[in-house]
Amino acid sequence: MLKPVPRLARQLCGKLFAAKGYLSKALRDELWRMFNVQLITGIRANMKNMLMPLLDKLLLRRRAIIETIVDQLKNISQIEHSRHRSPVNFVVNVLCGLIAYCGQEDVAQSSCLGRLIRTHVKQVAQGSVVS
Repeated sequence: MLKPVPRLARQLCGKLFAAKGYLSKALRDELWRMFNVQLITGIRANMKNMLMPLLDKLLLRRRAIIETIVDQLKNISQIEHSRHRSPVNFVVNVLCGLIAYCGQEDVAQSSCLGRLIRTHVKQVAQGSVVS
């Protein structure tokens, strides 16, 4: 039986960005050998520096921003992880959370994500965008 990370990565291709806790040479080599997926993580404080392409370094920084937004959505908009039985139910759950997040006064005025979603919701209501 496959371990959780290889089992989740078997249908991926390209690069997989992960937290430092997943850092392991054996796991990195296994993912590359079995699935042709490159595991990219930050380095721990007690490790030597290793060369990393600039794009990978920038994308690794974006991972932290995405995790912050997802954490806010989970806490503020009460999106809970559950075992969705279909992809449609998952998307509906996330969209409802995004709409609730954008409906908050402080977020609706200042957030780029809030403006984007409000614009899209208005367009859907007017019938100019097929949802």
